[in-house]
Amino acid sequence: TPDYVPGRVGPQRLVVMGRQLRYFHQTLRRNRPDVAHIHLPGGTGLIKASLFVAISRWQKVPTVSHLHFWPSELRLFGSRQVERGMVRLLGWSDAIVTVSDELADYLRPLLPPQKHILVMPNCVDLAAWLSLQKSPDAGKKIQLLFVGTVGRRKGVFELVQAFADAQAGRTAELVVLGGDGGSGALARLEQLAERLGVSGHCRFPGPVYGVEKRQVFADSDLFLLPSYAEGQPVTILEAMAAGLPIISTRVGAIPDVVQDGRNGLLVEPGDVAALTHAIDNLVEDAGQRRAMGQLSRQLAAQYDVKLYVKKLLDLYAQLS
Repeated sequence: TPDYVPGRVGPQRLVVMGRQLRYFHQTLRRNRPDVAHIHLPGGTGLIKASLFVAISRWQKVPTVSHLHFWPSELRLFGSRQVERGMVRLLGWSDAIVTVSDELADYLRPLLPPQKHILVMPNCVDLAAWLSLQKSPDAGKKIQLLFVGTVGRRKGVFELVQAFADAQAGRTAELVVLGGDGGSGALARLEQLAERLGVSGHCRFPGPVYGVEKRQVFADSDLFLLPSYAEGQPVTILEAMAAGLPIISTRVGAIPDVVQDGRNGLLVEPGDVAALTHAIDNLVEDAGQRRAMGQLSRQLAAQYDVKLYVKKLLDLYAQLS
């Protein structure tokens, strides 16, 4: 869609949203697609995305609403009436796809019993990950990897604190791969590492993509994502496909893919002491890291994009 203006909701963003909705309406009317597949984020983005669903219904185009949020994010609107109104808008879809059983179970009693709700976890292109090899100079230090937007929501400030508190902070290396989430978060994170005395053991290369990103995963020994809120992070699936053990938090659908004590360790969000302990446990135990990483790769097979595409095509065939 045309344009994107970051920042708070204001007149400029409303104008851009109007353009996007008009563009979408014109595209449906001109092309008459067999199916409109609309991805809906959480928070205020859900309101805009729901308007796309309404336009699809108006144009009589079969619609799939693909939900990437958690029940708690609907409650952020602070009104039970608004929450139920948003669910009713979703009910205009011909089918609803969720990334977890929890969201599907939440929606079923609020929607007509005949409404088609399909649970489809996110996916990863396994073929792109299985052929990766470590770089020749990798392995000199145990490399811990975080991938995501640098900001409070992802728990990355707590991660740097835990890394500094851990024994691993003196022997391992932490790589933070991601862009600034706003308000100078990346600069503040670098300052925190400096203040805690671990800046020499941290790298902040910013966001990277494609083959370069996959190589960073391949050169790493442990993946960390201590988020406060998530749906089902694709980065965890990528880490599993790369054969990495995971340290993450018990939020969203993360416990569905990270089996605590088997292919990773889970802690409560914001618990720096538990995160520190988990880091030391896996940094000090190469055998456990290896076993967890092998299981991660095995479990990743069920999230292969080929299986995902087949499910989607079957759904489209039912609707068109």
